[in-house]
Amino acid sequence: MKQNDQNFLWRRIAKKKNTGSPALPMAPKAKKAWRRRLGEADFREMMVEYNSEAMALLVKTAGGWVYCYNNWEHEKMTGFSQRAIRNQSLKTVLGEAYYQVYEKNADSCRESGETFLFKGTACWNGEIRESLCRMTPVASDNQDFIVVTELNTKALKDWMAKNQLATTRFDQMFQTHTATMLLIEPESGRIVDANPAALAFYGYALEELKAMNS
Repeated sequence: MKQNDQNFLWRRIAKKKNTGSPALPMAPKAKKAWRRRLGEADFREMMVEYNSEAMALLVKTAGGWVYCYNNWEHEKMTGFSQRAIRNQSLKTVLGEAYYQVYEKNADSCRESGETFLFKGTACWNGEIRESLCRMTPVASDNQDFIVVTELNTKALKDWMAKNQLATTRFDQMFQTHTATMLLIEPESGRIVDANPAALAFYGYALEELKAMNS
């Protein structure tokens, strides 16, 4: 997380203010004194605010599901601050063409009492985005709540593509390098793989080497 994001979150948690109103930075002595007064609720809030997944809290009302809270990552993704998103309907936040999927899953999540996973689509900041959504029901005496976490699938796909590229490059190097190379499992010492140069050097087939211990 960037330093300016951390400073923003610190002021948001410490001051308990809306993100739309810029808070003044805390003096070092005041920040140190405030830290000593941190309680369990503050730790829980930090855990939510610093989460890399976008998180929001829905509550069931007579008019349907509305938002009552979101974290910093959700605010960056949707453009809705904590104050702006409060009491807003799914239709308002997600867009008229996309909110029905969320509403249907929210109702099913509430009725079954189980966590639901689904692919969601929404229009945020003028851009249509896909996300991997998880809805988890929260039991309460007189109201129904649902915790929503959303992972940007574009970011996930980009990460997987970079990972796949790195894996492909390593495999190409492993297979074509003239030096003998063995992949060995550290705990058991079992040979997991060997490159062609190693097979030629040791004079064994790959399956024979994999049956041996280093």
